[in-house]
Amino acid sequence: MLIPFFIEYYRIISDSLIRVKFTDINDDVSVLEILKSDVYLPLSLLPSLREETVSYKDLIEFRVIDEVFGDIGVLKEVNDSSPQMFLDVDFNGKDILIPVHEDIVKDVDYVKRQIMVKCPGGLIDFYLNN
Repeated sequence: MLIPFFIEYYRIISDSLIRVKFTDINDDVSVLEILKSDVYLPLSLLPSLREETVSYKDLIEFRVIDEVFGDIGVLKEVNDSSPQMFLDVDFNGKDILIPVHEDIVKDVDYVKRQIMVKCPGGLIDFYLNN
């Protein structure tokens, strides 16, 4: 059973930690009861990929769907070690590197756990034929 809590204020500490003050949670005992609980948000409140607040690393294990090829595999890693970020997709044991760019990454379906892409012509063929 989900219980709604109302946020009074919050502060982002790091990529994986947020400090939240909930309305009507004012003592240590109440805090300890909910500390480290899972948090659920309506999908409508999740930010889009165009916003800086979403990390592509949160999408690991999502299926990657290309407009031409269809399902090309599972996102296994996000390579952000260079100025150009890449999605590393596992296609039957082969790696396909897809540049993260607004013209390529079109949408994310959080319910279906899918990333929709429109890869440049020849990109997927290059990886599948080598």
